[in-house]
Amino acid sequence: MDLINLLLSELTANGARGNRFGNTAEDVFHVSQLMSAISASCSRSDLKEIQKSLNIHTKVWDKFLQILNDSRIKVLRDSNYNLPSSYTALYALVAMNDEEFESYLQETVLNESTSSRSILTWTQNYRALCQLV
Repeated sequence: MDLINLLLSELTANGARGNRFGNTAEDVFHVSQLMSAISASCSRSDLKEIQKSLNIHTKVWDKFLQILNDSRIKVLRDSNYNLPSSYTALYALVAMNDEEFESYLQETVLNESTSSRSILTWTQNYRALCQLV
């Protein structure tokens, strides 16, 4: 239960700063780590109740876990890369295949203000170009 209270405190503090899931990539990773620890320590039915009590949809919870577990994001994080500040933008990177991910990093500037919309638009355009070739 301590982990749940820690997550609740984190969400509350983040919410007071404007976004309950965090205003920086490090906030997002911290929330992800708490979610991962809770997931590892609870049964599936208990986890669903926890998610419901925290008002976090299962799909959103799963996106946080995927962000935390993505090896490509981990490499960028470990190298102090300037990552997007929202979980939706980080998840848009996670959803890319390796070729898209590498091309994206070569073709664009990724920083804390990079939006999920800009990443998703780039991905859509890249995929359309690949289909033409």
